[in-house]
Amino acid sequence: MLKDLNKKEKFKVDVYLHMNAALTAEIGTDSSQEERRFIKGLRKDNLRKIKEISPEFYKTIDDGER
Repeated sequence: MLKDLNKKEKFKVDVYLHMNAALTAEIGTDSSQEERRFIKGLRKDNLRKIKEISPEFYKTIDDGER
């Protein structure tokens, strides 16, 4: 999985995971539906980028959210 990636690829995956964690932390009970949809879209884009880098690692983190 990640051990099979080079340093640059690992760094990119880590950045996308960190971005998703930060985006998730920004969602609060006071967030509008529009804000939630926007953040969900950003998170999905980041997951797609991770999948492009490492399909095997993506399989371990895919939560099935559509």
